[in-house]
Amino acid sequence: MLEYKTNEFIHETELDGQKLISCDYIQYGDYDSSCAIERANVRYLEEKELIEYKDHGGYGSVKAWILDTEENRESLGVLQNYPCFDDELVSQVETEIEDEYLSNEDIRCFGFNIWTNEVLQDLDLYSIDRACYEQAKEKTNEYFRVESGGSGYIEFKRLASAYLEALKAKHPAIDIILNIREKLQMDLPPFPINFYYGAADMLQHYDATGNALTEVERALLLYCEELESIIEGVKGI
Repeated sequence: MLEYKTNEFIHETELDGQKLISCDYIQYGDYDSSCAIERANVRYLEEKELIEYKDHGGYGSVKAWILDTEENRESLGVLQNYPCFDDELVSQVETEIEDEYLSNEDIRCFGFNIWTNEVLQDLDLYSIDRACYEQAKEKTNEYFRVESGGSGYIEFKRLASAYLEALKAKHPAIDIILNIREKLQMDLPPFPINFYYGAADMLQHYDATGNALTEVERALLLYCEELESIIEGVKGI
């Protein structure tokens, strides 16, 4: 990283005969106190084509340097009173950090019980549904937080109930299957065993004749044979 001296708020250095300035609000790294604001400020300067030199250091550190002009000094001086150039750009960076965070998570982070996890996986709902996630955030007033170093987190367990409620509204098959699973755990089959045999036969025939199954019908078809086996085992049939 370039060596520099600090003149109050402004950092000053010289490179290839040019005088450059910077400040704490246009630099960031993975292990410092920076957050979305500093990253957005650097992006703002990039979009305005004002960065004369971008200094890269260890641990993902970046420091932007701009020409030492009266106008640029005034621009950096403004950051002393309000630390960001563009609020919308800060929001955009925060969303990008949240997107990256969610891409590495799945339904297990909500702390659902084993039955719920199994059902959601079987219905190919293992990844986080972003629309349901956003609904859950709004309902619980729990939001993503960007921390120092540009990382972030959210308390998934506080969202769990609202997230599952939103997911059930979107995928009615979840409630049907969870209800069956719950009764099986209680050693109380919800329907006679013949129901499963009959349902499987009916739905297989319906599907084979080219009729489009609904989501619920498709889910029941997938579970019928498995549930028959479980019920027979529970009842010793």
